Amino acid sequence: DYNKLVYVWNDSEYDAWDYEVLEEGDLASNDLALDHSDHPHIVYTSDTGLNYTWSDGISWHTETVLPESGSPALALDSNNHPHICSASGNRALLYHVYSNGYSWNIEVVDGPYTWTNTITSCSIAIDSNDNPHISYRVADDHRLMYAVKKPTGWERTILDSFKYGVFMGDTSIALDAHDSPHISYYDGENYDLKYAWLAPPSPSPTVMSISPDHAVSFSTVHIMDLKGTGFFEST
Repeated sequence: DYNKLVYVWNDSEYDAWDYEVLEEGDLASNDLALDHSDHPHIVYTSDTGLNYTWSDGISWHTETVLPESGSPALALDSNNHPHICSASGNRALLYHVYSNGYSWNIEVVDGPYTWTNTITSCSIAIDSNDNPHISYRVADDHRLMYAVKKPTGWERTILDSFKYGVFMGDTSIALDAHDSPHISYYDGENYDLKYAWLAPPSPSPTVMSISPDHAVSFSTVHIMDLKGTGFFEST
């Protein structure tokens, strides 16, 4: 139902799925993360802007973080504090929005771009030092980008480029045990699911094809285990 935000979980005690409707209205993109106690944290967009809600196991706590937003993604740091990447309302800016437990902070990761509807997807991961890493698509420049927060500011890298008019699907980022980024994304030029990673000290990404049979994979989810093995889900 496009007019409801629904949280679904598996109740292991009864070996059954259950759900809870959190909000109804003009809703759009959302993302989910679990904290150290397995409590859910959710970021989503609505007609009120960018919203963040989390459960303490008893009740839900919700607040509006920004008055406008587009395509947010969520990750939690070692203190269970939320970090959100999101395009601005006109998608000309990429934001990193995070909480220190008391207040929200907003910083610009990239932009502003000349044209609107430019930043169309992002994914975020937090490393062992609580630094954010973000992969995102820049439609007007036809690029897949990677950004990481350094002591001197945000450092950005071009991972891949595409021809004008080529559709780029979603992107997903995960970090290995060495905090190196691994990113999956859809290549609309070759109808291919691709995988890119950076292995310092090399500044250049390595890119490989995951679906050589040219399977159409517009959306992708990428996670890694403790041994650095990547697992992918695409639709």
